[in-house]
Amino acid sequence: MSLEIKKTALYKASFWINPKTALAKKRSIIGLLLLCLAFGFEFGYIVLATDWGSLWADRALAGAILTLAWALFFWQKNNFVEAYKKPKLYYSLSDLIASPTDFNTADFLDYESILVFIKALSFKQQGSNLALLFAFVLAKPKILQFIFNRTQLSLNEVTQFLKQALTQDSPPQNWQALVLQAGQRALALKKTRIDCGDLLVVLSQALEPWQRYLNDNGLLPADIEHLVEWHERIQNNLETRRQFYSLNNLRKRGNLARDWSASYTISLDRFIDVDYVAQIQRNNFRPIIGHQKEILALERALSKNSQNNALLVGEAGCGKKSLIEAIAQKSFTNQSTVQINDKRIIQFDIASLVSVIEGKEKTESLLDLCLAEATRAGNVILIIDNFHQYVGAKSQAGLINITAILSRYLPLKSFRLIGLTTYEGC
Repeated sequence: MSLEIKKTALYKASFWINPKTALAKKRSIIGLLLLCLAFGFEFGYIVLATDWGSLWADRALAGAILTLAWALFFWQKNNFVEAYKKPKLYYSLSDLIASPTDFNTADFLDYESILVFIKALSFKQQGSNLALLFAFVLAKPKILQFIFNRTQLSLNEVTQFLKQALTQDSPPQNWQALVLQAGQRALALKKTRIDCGDLLVVLSQALEPWQRYLNDNGLLPADIEHLVEWHERIQNNLETRRQFYSLNNLRKRGNLARDWSASYTISLDRFIDVDYVAQIQRNNFRPIIGHQKEILALERALSKNSQNNALLVGEAGCGKKSLIEAIAQKSFTNQSTVQINDKRIIQFDIASLVSVIEGKEKTESLLDLCLAEATRAGNVILIIDNFHQYVGAKSQAGLINITAILSRYLPLKSFRLIGLTTYEGC
């Protein structure tokens, strides 16, 4: 197992993409040449223009060429930099963990981690000091700000701690083994490269003075690991949002005129308590943690050709409405079955219907009309909360018993219903 930073492709590329290096400054020369070329086009159009009436048109064309030249330059520069920051890996982290002696572990570091090792190696008098490596990892602005804001650690105290740790004599430590441990963490999180977050977590577990400092402040290395994972999730979400052109992001924008093929539900719309499609857009498609088996079971039930209804039973707060939100997300982004995709998932407020209409016959007539509209529309999945209050002998006084009316619609293929209840309601 070896850790040869200078033999990596990223180390060689850093001279081009690191703005502090001399070779990277050649990008400015390239930009200047493009600018001169664009001015040459402009001058040529002005001088060669024989019809002075079209002079302004020529100038406009020259200006367009100038703008295009700069746009192409910046676009190519960004592509150039990003491409060199992510060179192709011909082996995976699992190959490194399986046989570390066959690879240069530095090849599996990302660009920011390579810069950390380059800076650490420039302090040759410190040797392979973990505190030195930890100082450069912690100096990354994004991680530094995130951790210090949430742990309320003092930056001055940490600076003094690092100075003391660097002045202490310590035997040379094995950086290769540390990078390999960071690789194991990255592999467990399904990453392709080792980043600064992985190094920070492993260093927090290996550096004893830092562990003592954390204990003095009521923290543990596990707390740092949780913060790093939190920071990584935020960064991954931001990166995903920036890729607006990706298929998943385009799906979240919705389809044009998805409701045009369905009939109107004028009466039903008066008694909508929660529109889950609008809710998931307000929540920005928040991730639903867990309940994957229950989500799949609910999808199977709603996708059946007959008796395609479901009853969710559980105590308050156990996640019944989270299941419905997960189904709504998959329906909106067309990632569920054909029977569920592009459906309106709405919570039917029966209590509001009862309070608006006086008389049992009129209430039952309006309820029947609402259910008939949902059936004719064909794109509605109804949600009834506290389902036990409206069906069977346990229906409460002052509330309508919908058992007889509902039983006529439950067998219909185009009618889908999800009831929410508790164990006591059953």
